[in-house]
Amino acid sequence: MAGIEGRGGRKGDPMLKLSEIQLNIPRNLEEKDLRHLFEQFGKIYEFTILKDKYTGMHKGCAFLTYCHRESAVKCQQALHDQKTLPGQRFQ
Repeated sequence: MAGIEGRGGRKGDPMLKLSEIQLNIPRNLEEKDLRHLFEQFGKIYEFTILKDKYTGMHKGCAFLTYCHRESAVKCQQALHDQKTLPGQRFQ
């Protein structure tokens, strides 16, 4: 999947082992369409799709946080530049 960028746990976060991934996703997909793809790598702590506050349309960007860093690493290794989602275009 294009656009997966991993980051370590948030500094100062009580759950320091969390690992967050930034995703570039097609605008036609919602959380319900994507969650099953990411759940196979581990328990999801938080999944947030950024949305425009006026229109409610999402911006093509999401943040996925796993409960365990190992899950995020597995996800990144399996999908980064490997999986293309329906509606995703490359320039």
